[in-house]
Formats: sequence, C-alpha cells, structure tokens
Amino acid sequence: MKLDKGEIIGFIDIATTKIIIAICRCFRNAPSKLLSVSEVETQGFKNGEVVNYSMFVQSLNSALEMAEASAGLNITDVIISLSGLRYKSNFFQSVLNFPFETTLVSKRHVKDSVNAIDFPETFDKEKEYIVHINPVKYIVDDDREVDDPEGMFIKKLSTTYQVISVSRSTIKNLKSILDGLSLNVKKFVVNSYASAVSTLIKDEKDLGSLVIDIGASNLYLALFENNKFMFNASIPLGGNILNYHLMHHLNITFPEAERLKKQYGSIHPEGIDFSKDISFSIIDDNGSQIRSNMKKSDLLSLSNGALLSIVKKIRSQFPANALSHIQKIILTGGGAKTIGISDLFADVFNCTVRVANPLTSDVFGDRFNKPEYSTLVGLFLDYKDSLEHPVLNAKSVEKQNLLKKLKFWYNKYFG
Repeated sequence: MKLDKGEIIGFIDIATTKIIIAICRCFRNAPSKLLSVSEVETQGFKNGEVVNYSMFVQSLNSALEMAEASAGLNITDVIISLSGLRYKSNFFQSVLNFPFETTLVSKRHVKDSVNAIDFPETFDKEKEYIVHINPVKYIVDDDREVDDPEGMFIKKLSTTYQVISVSRSTIKNLKSILDGLSLNVKKFVVNSYASAVSTLIKDEKDLGSLVIDIGASNLYLALFENNKFMFNASIPLGGNILNYHLMHHLNITFPEAERLKKQYGSIHPEGIDFSKDISFSIIDDNGSQIRSNMKKSDLLSLSNGALLSIVKKIRSQFPANALSHIQKIILTGGGAKTIGISDLFADVFNCTVRVANPLTSDVFGDRFNKPEYSTLVGLFLDYKDSLEHPVLNAKSVEKQNLLKKLKFWYNKYFG
C-alpha cells in the first residue's frame, strides 16, 4: 500500500488590512496538520484589486517567506480567498432528459448536469472567470422539487445553479503575481463562502441563515437555506466607514479614528465604565493636533449612527420576498466585534443574531478562534471537504468546449 504523505497546501487570505498564510499538510482520510502561519500588513491592495504592484508583491512575498521559514519548507500549491472583488452572481438553468423511461440518478448524472448549464449569450466567458457553481434547486420530472436527486428513478432533471464569477482580467493580474512567486493556484474561493463554511452549523444552513463577514472595506454576504448556498454579494461598506464617520464628526485623523475604534469600539469585558472620559487628538484651525476629551458613552452613540446606516444599507440589498428567507444572521470578521452591532442587526432585520468564531478544528487551535480568522479557517475546511467528497468544479467546466460536449453526449447515449 502506498504511504499517504499528504499534500502541502498554502491557504492565503488576502484582505484589505492584512495577508494571512497558513501552511498545512492535508490528508484525505487522516487528521491534517498545521505547519506554520504568518501575518503581514497588506500593501498596494484595495477593494480586491492590486493598486500598487511592487508594494503588493513585497507584502505577499514577505508573508510567504515568513510562513515557509517557520514550516521549514517551500510551497507550490495554494488556495486563495477573493476579497473585495465585484462578484457577479447569476442563476442559470440546466436540463437533462434521459433516453430511457426512468433512469437511476447517480453522482455522475449530477455532474453531467453541471456540464449541461445553458449559459446565455449575455454571459461572456471570455470576460468572466467562474469561481463557484452551486445548485440551488432540483426539479425532477417537471413537477417535484427535491433536495438531492441522487438515488431516484426519474425521466428529467432540471437544475437551477448559482454561478459566481469575477472579472477575468482581475484574476489574470493576480495569477501573474502568484506565478512570479512560483505559486500554483489550485482553487479560488470567495470570501463570503469561506466565512460561511467555517461558522455555520448544519441546522443554520438548513434554516435560512445570512452570514455577514465585516471586513475593513467591504461586507461579504452569503445566504444558506436548505443546506444550499443561495446568495452571494460584496458591498463596499466595512469597518473603515466607521473611521471616516469619526473623522468627520470629531475632526481627527484616520490613524486616530482607527485607534479609538480598536480601543473603545470593540467588545470589552462586562463591567466597563462608559461614563468615564477618553482622550484623543483633534486637528485645530492651524492644522496642529491638540488634546480633547469626550465620554465613552458619547463615542458609542456616535459610532452607532454610522453602524445603523451600514445595517440599513445591507437590508436594502434584499427584495422584500427574499427577506422572509433570512431566519438568522451570523456576524463574523474583524468588524463583528464592534460593540452593539449585533443588537443593531437584530432590530433592523427582526431576527436572531449571533457573533461567530470559526468552528472548532483539530488543526487550528485557540489562537484562531476569533472572527477575524473565519475566512482562513473556511479555506481549509472547504478544501478538506473537497478531498473527502470530490465534485466537479468550476475550473473543469470552463475547460469544456462545444465539440467536447457534443462528443460526450453522443458517446454516452448513442455510442
């Protein structure tokens, strides 16, 4: 028997404020092992785009060198999170008509359904890079919706798929940088999906739960219902908007607003005295910084104004009929630790809200049991699941051309 030495994989979470790299030895049927982790400040990267090539390469290479040195080896294969990009989420149909009176649906047929997706002419594969293809509805024999058609005798399978894509040029630029660092991208994963994978329990996936990862510059939304990934969005609002709100109302610099947010705007132990004054530097008429004071309770009230506008903006993204599907909200990401934010979401959406750490993993210990590591842990959990339950992925679909599809169908049913 061949010894399973495992795969060495680098999981890379590239966000607006920091790059995190975790190197793991992954086994198909055995516990995986975390070899090293590195974190560096992100430079030259904004809203999912590289805005300064040399600065970004320097910060990414720095994180890579630190992780590799700690692990004592070099990596080639990586899984990358896509943060801040302008995702496109479309719903396309696929129909399989079986030639026999009834056919027993197998995993192969479900995979064939992906290959049979009817992409409209408006979807330009030359410009769009497909990241995820997720089934959201199965209809058998035109009249019955099922959660999973596998194992059923049917004559027709109609499937609705959510196809998530991003600009191919953006992916091309990012891949060029990764190629320059001798890194092979095994898979891209949208931030919202990774965060949902690491925070949702099974009952929440069935119930109708909206996961909101609150990053520095963006909010990443993922809706699960009936154990299916139903909706995905990225909104250009995040923790930094609170900084700008404080800058405007207190006449302070961005670094000072960031300090106030981190020191007084995050979750603290019970018993904190909000009646006490806090000190900060404001900008006077001459451009100099002078000291000023305000009560902690006043700062919290000021912050809530900005947060309320963010929460209402999120709610406005959903049509009225979609809101009824949101039974629970799970907040994660660094911004989820902001004081009072869960109460605001509960009031605006009128549903249960919880702040989530990543689910317990034997690989990632207590150090990573914090909302800001949800994406990183989700990248690992998603890949581990793909090893144990391999499925047809988006990349394999992109490689299909019309001639191959015609040959495939002809040989299968008439050859």
